[in-house]
Amino acid sequence: MKLRAASRKQGFTLMELLIVMAIIASLVGITAAAAGMMRKKARRLKADAQLTSITLGLEKYKQEYSEYPAVKGSQKAEFNGLNYNVAGARMLYQALSGDGTSAIKGLPGRPSNGELNESKDGEVFLSSADPANKAAGLVAQIGDSSNYFLQDPFEKPYQYRSKGDAANKNELHNPENFDLWSFGYDDTGNASEPEQWITNW
Repeated sequence: MKLRAASRKQGFTLMELLIVMAIIASLVGITAAAAGMMRKKARRLKADAQLTSITLGLEKYKQEYSEYPAVKGSQKAEFNGLNYNVAGARMLYQALSGDGTSAIKGLPGRPSNGELNESKDGEVFLSSADPANKAAGLVAQIGDSSNYFLQDPFEKPYQYRSKGDAANKNELHNPENFDLWSFGYDDTGNASEPEQWITNW
């Protein structure tokens, strides 16, 4: 009499399942890291493009007023849980959008109101800073209605300094015009990692 071998259903062993799960977890990790790096790179490219646009707007401002705008005061505000000097970002908004003058040194203190009044307000030198252009994503509002700023793709205020507001000309990287920068990936809140900044120098 012939004995048949007992038939056995083929399946995965525990070890095989663990190996497959480890491979999947590794692939997910690699994909997530690559996606994060791509997002950072996209933000950096956007900040570079915005710096170029802001610079062109400031050149138009200079053609109109014969000098670059200077920052009045040293206003602080909280961005993403960290305190930043937003005076330069506020001044940039006012100078380039034409909405208000209270943050621009040497001009009367007309506050921003988030819209342009043709009889009172100035010229728009940067279309993405125009209060009517909400989709540009460059303008941020913090607190009361007079606090409008130019913010970078990292949701931080753009920084600006010119010879008109620098205490010492040697503080400037571009002493003949202005310094313009984003803190970029520097998330310390005290601007301690300049190698991560995106600058015009």
